[in-house]
Amino acid sequence: MRRTIFGFVFVTLLMSALFAPRLVAADDQQDTTVVSIVEPAGGTPQDWTYVPGELSVAVGTPVTWTNTGAAPHTVTSDDGVSFDSGNLDSQASFSFMPDSPGTFSYHCAYHPWMTGSLTVTS
Repeated sequence: MRRTIFGFVFVTLLMSALFAPRLVAADDQQDTTVVSIVEPAGGTPQDWTYVPGELSVAVGTPVTWTNTGAAPHTVTSDDGVSFDSGNLDSQASFSFMPDSPGTFSYHCAYHPWMTGSLTVTS
């Protein structure tokens, strides 16, 4: 009986040590929506775009834009107030966590034909 209890306690502690950190880490992570700033190979600057161009997230969901191109870009809300990444050099990122619902149109200040839309739901 004593050996069975020891075995049960040992297995319980071992399982806790193996799986508890993963469960805690998963709970601490928050989903992030990623948008790429893309300059298609062989294209012209007019082909540069945000991918995806339109997205929808819940309030509190972080959105991260990453400049995957070579030229600098921005992520600037059309209202000029909600968010503005400033200059994003190649491989630089900008994150925004919306705290209220709404639709936010945005553009690149350097390349105004580059536009996108972020819809935030409650």
